[in-house]
Amino acid sequence: MLRLADPEKKIYVMSKDDLDEDIHVFANRTREKFGDDAEVEIFEWEDDLQSAAAEAQRRSKTRLSQEERHQGTLHDWIIAMFLTKLKKHGSLGVKDPAPLSAARIKEILENVKEHPAYEHQTVSVPSSDGKFVFLKAGRVTVAGER
Repeated sequence: MLRLADPEKKIYVMSKDDLDEDIHVFANRTREKFGDDAEVEIFEWEDDLQSAAAEAQRRSKTRLSQEERHQGTLHDWIIAMFLTKLKKHGSLGVKDPAPLSAARIKEILENVKEHPAYEHQTVSVPSSDGKFVFLKAGRVTVAGER
């Protein structure tokens, strides 16, 4: 159950035990619902929801940078696509450039390929610096680089 932790800042918390879908799918859906300014942070917390809400309020004082939000969005979106849309060995091509450098996208794809939902799907993401970054057969490359 999603609980309102801070009405003024619109901070919500949720226990992972209450999720009925993968956390990345949930994060992606939440961003779609609340827009690009939605800050979705996933963190581990051992105590109850009340103390998690206090921790979320504390963390909200230091808002993520726009680049960090874009990184989180791309990461969660790709994993959500693996889980909900793409079949094993399927392909995902992003039409519009991500607002991230090729180097950042490469880091994200290196991380994404370690997720259990990755089943050798091919991913192609154009970067803000005009390069294409690919994940294919477990290997991440930037077009034109060796």
